[in-house]
Amino acid sequence: MYDEETSRLVGKFLDIPVLKENQEKYRDERGRVNMCTAIRDMVKNGEKRGEKRGEERSVRLALLLAERNRIGDLEKDSEDKEYRDKMFQEFGI
Repeated sequence: MYDEETSRLVGKFLDIPVLKENQEKYRDERGRVNMCTAIRDMVKNGEKRGEKRGEERSVRLALLLAERNRIGDLEKDSEDKEYRDKMFQEFGI
């Protein structure tokens, strides 16, 4: 647990958006800031953004393969990560 000034400095130095946006959310009953919880939330938010981007890339690739009637590639893409990565590269996704 950190006092308000320390948590603000750490949040700014480490660029912890959740802490900069809503420090009150992470305060305990004594007014100290729980940095561990703030960092955990930051990691969760990053994971969610990464999952969303991955889904968007996969959907885009599937649409492009379907538009080009490359059904065999679409099937293989769904089963083989290395092949999918090659398709991402081929289509610049």
